[in-house]
Amino acid sequence: MKKLITLLVLILGLALLATGCKTDDATPEVVPTEVPPDIVEDTEVPVVEDEPVVLRVGGTADIDCWHPYACGYIWDFGDIIFEGFNGKGSWETGCAGVPRLAKSLVNSEDGLTWTIELNEGIVFSDGTPVTAQTVVDFINWQRSTDLIYWYYELTYMTSIEALDDTTLQFTTEYPISNFPDMDAVWMWIMAPHFWEQYDNASMWTYDGSDPIGTGPYQLTDYVPGEYMIFDAIENYYQGKQPIDRIIYQLYSNADAVIQALIAGEIDLTSKDLTPQYYDTLVAEENITVVETPPGSDHFLSFNVHPMGAKHSAIDDPIVREAIDHAINREQIVEIALLGHGVVCPNNYACGPAWEDVLNPDLEVTPSERREKPSSES
Repeated sequence: MKKLITLLVLILGLALLATGCKTDDATPEVVPTEVPPDIVEDTEVPVVEDEPVVLRVGGTADIDCWHPYACGYIWDFGDIIFEGFNGKGSWETGCAGVPRLAKSLVNSEDGLTWTIELNEGIVFSDGTPVTAQTVVDFINWQRSTDLIYWYYELTYMTSIEALDDTTLQFTTEYPISNFPDMDAVWMWIMAPHFWEQYDNASMWTYDGSDPIGTGPYQLTDYVPGEYMIFDAIENYYQGKQPIDRIIYQLYSNADAVIQALIAGEIDLTSKDLTPQYYDTLVAEENITVVETPPGSDHFLSFNVHPMGAKHSAIDDPIVREAIDHAINREQIVEIALLGHGVVCPNNYACGPAWEDVLNPDLEVTPSERREKPSSES
């Protein structure tokens, strides 16, 4: 029997995915049995309730906090609690945005105005209903804080309004064509209890200990350093999810995660495993390893914002180009990633998920290779 597992390895433009399907080697033959009518009439048939479907996930990374704008690991766990207008699709569809909060996102001909129609029946996990005005109020609060710099749409937004209970519209100074596949996914709409009581300074004191979102799951139990439990919301507006409970078990190191996976204690791993485990997993009879591009990107970026703390030399394109040439990408893939990676052109992403939005003419910058001086010179 194949065991469903997933291993996602951090790489330079390519992820290592170990996955399989839970299938039986043979389908048992069902032989109908005739039961005498008198036995059927006199026998009370017991009602057997379905066992809850539980997915057990193992990893080494704990949540640092549930404040999405002050912490980092929430972006690995929060997407089942919080939602944006869209979600990420599958690799087969190029990860194009799929509907979450939004039933549709329509862009005007000039590219400046987006009209968003929300799904009906959306509520936060505390029961608070979500309307177009709820979303507009939250976005306007974001625009009044430093969070305006988190999303291009907020930075360049000139107006936003609710047209009716389920429709909102915003206009930007410049066209932002990749909104459905980018910021629409990560622009999580937060509950009023998060933002109504905070301003630009005090919002950083919010500890996020009670994460309330519109997503299909809610956090029901959490012991720092040990485990998290997420339970499916019965009245989720898109229908209750087929997995009733997700248990994320924390392990002290990656070796322990691998052993738990091989032993069948967990069904799935998080993406914080490294390529060194590839051969170990390939050798396991019940584990299928598949490499899919790209699960994670490694890149060097520079803070060039006028308000940022930066060295003046970074403003010089020649300096940035020199740094670019000095990075030996091929060597990083060969040594650090054990060959399980690809080299990408200079950009924020690469791979099939981005083919429709990135410049196809971009090329990989060659690394400058300097020969070591010989002992005779």
